[in-house]
Amino acid sequence: MRQVVKTLLILLIVLAVSGCGIDQPNTPTDQYISVQQKCIPDIKPQPDIYYQTFQAGQEESMVKWLWSELLKFKEDGEKVRAEVKKCQ
Repeated sequence: MRQVVKTLLILLIVLAVSGCGIDQPNTPTDQYISVQQKCIPDIKPQPDIYYQTFQAGQEESMVKWLWSELLKFKEDGEKVRAEVKKCQ
């Protein structure tokens, strides 16, 4: 019995001295680094869609309306790309 107690005491001392019992960060995510951003792009909200209703036989005006909405969003996308490119 005395031998078991001595062995456990020696094991406890070895663990305490070796540093295994100390609580240390295990992963590099425990430490955070703040990185300054060189610029923030000025991005405005997307343009609104103005909904319209069409009747049968108004296909041509429907296509014109769809094309104008598409061009509006394409222009907005180009503006966003230009703003983002300034910050790269």
